[in-house]
Amino acid sequence: MPPTPETQTQEAPRALPMVRVSGLSVSFRRRGRPRRFEALRGVGFEIERGGTLGVVGESGSGKSTLARAMLRLTPATGSAEIDGLDWLAAGAGALRRARRHAQMVFQDPAGSLNPRMRVIDAVMEPAVFHRVCDGAEAARTHVTRTLESCGVPAELHQRFPHELSGGQRQRVAIARAIAPRPKLLVCDEPTSALDVSTQAQVLNLLADLRRELGLTILFISHDLAVVEHVCDSVLVMQGGEVVEQGPTEQVLGEPREKYTRLLVQSVPRRA
Repeated sequence: MPPTPETQTQEAPRALPMVRVSGLSVSFRRRGRPRRFEALRGVGFEIERGGTLGVVGESGSGKSTLARAMLRLTPATGSAEIDGLDWLAAGAGALRRARRHAQMVFQDPAGSLNPRMRVIDAVMEPAVFHRVCDGAEAARTHVTRTLESCGVPAELHQRFPHELSGGQRQRVAIARAIAPRPKLLVCDEPTSALDVSTQAQVLNLLADLRRELGLTILFISHDLAVVEHVCDSVLVMQGGEVVEQGPTEQVLGEPREKYTRLLVQSVPRRA
């Protein structure tokens, strides 16, 4: 049946977001305290496919707890859908299969890389574990190309983490994270331990990988200039709650909430 004028004017169905978090809460008991501490309270947000959401807030606001909770690395309540699967409700088998699709890049690459593993083996490990390639030769080719795409030259592939600079280690950590071919990359302060020039190189690398691989990125940072540069939208957190969220230009350029205004005014921003 040919489409009618009414069906022709209807909007196309909205694509399912890559990430849809609702009512995400985390609480735990602290020694010597009678009441449970609420680290997250009813956090909710979405990230469109291929988008980058920046999460900002002062130290202790719940940024890293949010990342760990949505990836089920910290006990939490609520829902955290990633590519249509609620990770908080998923069974062990479904969660194990889904983990390749959401990978993390941490602040300290030295702490996230095994000091006893050579670079190529560290990146090979998740690719083999998640069965990304068929056979050893295909896996080695995939890993070599992944390292090269992250700016890690062949002469560094047989080195150990302590033989690399901080920027080189972070590039290896990023290569390890994308080796399983994830859909979502969660970056927890990935450039804060680097000098300014190296920060720019790593940020450019993440932007390139986002375009080339179609990645969706959740980017945690205390540096508003970095967030403004790389993120489409921003989530502002205070005391475990969402204070404000929206497009980056609006939230950082014309913040509605007092806390966001104070954050913008108080955090040093590069020109």
